[in-house]
Amino acid sequence: MEKELFAAEIVNTHGIRGEVKAIYHTDSPEFFDDIKNIRLEPSNNKYKLTASRPHKGSVLLKLKDIDTIEDAQKLIGQKIYVPRKEANLPEGKFYIVDIIGLKVFSEEGGEIGEVTDVFRTGSNDVFEVKRKGHKNAYIPHIDDVVKEIDLDKGITIHVMEGLLDED
Repeated sequence: MEKELFAAEIVNTHGIRGEVKAIYHTDSPEFFDDIKNIRLEPSNNKYKLTASRPHKGSVLLKLKDIDTIEDAQKLIGQKIYVPRKEANLPEGKFYIVDIIGLKVFSEEGGEIGEVTDVFRTGSNDVFEVKRKGHKNAYIPHIDDVVKEIDLDKGITIHVMEGLLDED
């Protein structure tokens, strides 16, 4: 399991005091509320995150020792990684990076395939499952279908009629 999570990408500056605007790749900009440390890539520089706030579909971040617009401009295009141990994940929630690669099984124990992507639709996530000899399956992450997610054993689903296209 990776020790860091890709959380955002710096896309611009904000104001003249060194704030940066970032597009977040998390559930919400509030993800950054409890984050204290970040690492930027490709520079590999580490910073203390001193403040964060939502702003028009993005998040504004203040990094320690980045105090001018000129300092902030140098960070545009950098990807933000956070230590996994600082990210507070609620019970029953999983990081997409941990879901990708999991095997998917029916309740009867038959292997269906492997998760290759996760789509965020708004109402629920959808797991793209690569299947041998068949088209990819798209499994909605809803209680009626996904019965268990175990990061060590895989995902168990209830195969409803029409869920798996058997062409």
